[in-house]
Amino acid sequence: NRYKPNKRQRAVRRQVYQRYYWLRDDSLRTEAEADWELADKEYNMFRDSVDDDWRANLHLPDAFAAIQAQMQETIERKSRPSLTPTEESDEPIAEFANAVIAYNMNNTGYDYQYFLAKLAAAIRGTSFLCNYWREDKRVVKDPVSVEDGEIKYQDKEIVDFDDDYTEWVPNEFIYIDEKAKHIDEANDMFRREIINIEEFHRIYDYKLGFFDTEFVTQGGDTSNRSYFQLPKDVTEQDVEVLHYCNRSFDAYWVVANNVTVYDGPLPTKHKELPVAVLYQYRVPGRFWGLGIPKVIHYLSEERKTIRNLNMDRQKLQINKMFLHNTSFDIDDEDLVARPHGLISVDTGGQDIRASLVPVEYGDVPASYFKTEEILLEDIRRAHGIDDRIQGVNMGGTATEAAILKESALKRVNMISVISEMDTVIRIGRLKWSSLFLKNL
Repeated sequence: NRYKPNKRQRAVRRQVYQRYYWLRDDSLRTEAEADWELADKEYNMFRDSVDDDWRANLHLPDAFAAIQAQMQETIERKSRPSLTPTEESDEPIAEFANAVIAYNMNNTGYDYQYFLAKLAAAIRGTSFLCNYWREDKRVVKDPVSVEDGEIKYQDKEIVDFDDDYTEWVPNEFIYIDEKAKHIDEANDMFRREIINIEEFHRIYDYKLGFFDTEFVTQGGDTSNRSYFQLPKDVTEQDVEVLHYCNRSFDAYWVVANNVTVYDGPLPTKHKELPVAVLYQYRVPGRFWGLGIPKVIHYLSEERKTIRNLNMDRQKLQINKMFLHNTSFDIDDEDLVARPHGLISVDTGGQDIRASLVPVEYGDVPASYFKTEEILLEDIRRAHGIDDRIQGVNMGGTATEAAILKESALKRVNMISVISEMDTVIRIGRLKWSSLFLKNL
């Protein structure tokens, strides 16, 4: 092993891993991860396998429909930060600053990243947006001339991206101070990367402030504790990179597979943790929020159970069971339902009905439909979102339909407004610092 870290680098490495393991195994985070897995399965219509092939195994789209209804009603709502002047002399500055931020957001895909965070929050209750100055450069072979029928190339550095960037990052890759009830109270955090080793060297070998990157090899813990598993490449060429930020003593440390590659202050003017948190439903006194699948899970499970039981009843009504008189020889195979099927029975002169009697289950009672409608109404009450929003006009006037739709959208609007009061304002502060103070 050619890597020989000094005392300071060993101390940084030790503190990074100790703190990371502490945050990773925190009980509140572990509980939240269990909720995320449940939510992912609900949204993705995951079904457990059943032992009996004939048993119904429907998974009702209660969570999926509500989430999509919320997304469709907020997709055109641009939740963007803007500066408001406090006095007349501030107006030209505010106008200029808002134009710069708008240009940045239009050209860096901010609205799409915010949509991904909003969707993730609706599913899991909590999602993260990281804000940082992104620089993507690469060296390509640029054709410059043709000599004797052969194309000549020379190396050329091109810049794919060089701007302030807001990126949605999945929850599995963000670890926040366990004592914080809000991101403003958090003292430290981790951003975890699982990246191809060649891509790591392309990005970090020549990045300002990074050192000893040549000693980094593939390896480390490249798994993730999630229902969605990371894809595994054939050669296992990934490396784990931990980015640690601490606002209390202004530290930014990076460790890649046991190699300390950065040790310095936070590289931003604002000296804050470079992350904003988006919520679906806040829980007072707790950092992690609640998503739609978690809120309606037990109601949806009950509705799914009675729906599957009813489906089983219908299957048994079609593929009947029989009461069989053992005096007559009838094989089980004879009783399998099939087109133009025939069951031959030698009754010995007795009534044919004495040999085989089907078991009747009766029709579905009206109470079944009432129970399902009550459960469905409870689900709508829980999340306040009706997936029938787009077709609310039930025969009344256009004015009545508009009033009804506005009432149905109250909860959706509340979630959006709270996000703009909290998350978007923080994003604006981070972007303001990054865009206007970077080169001071």
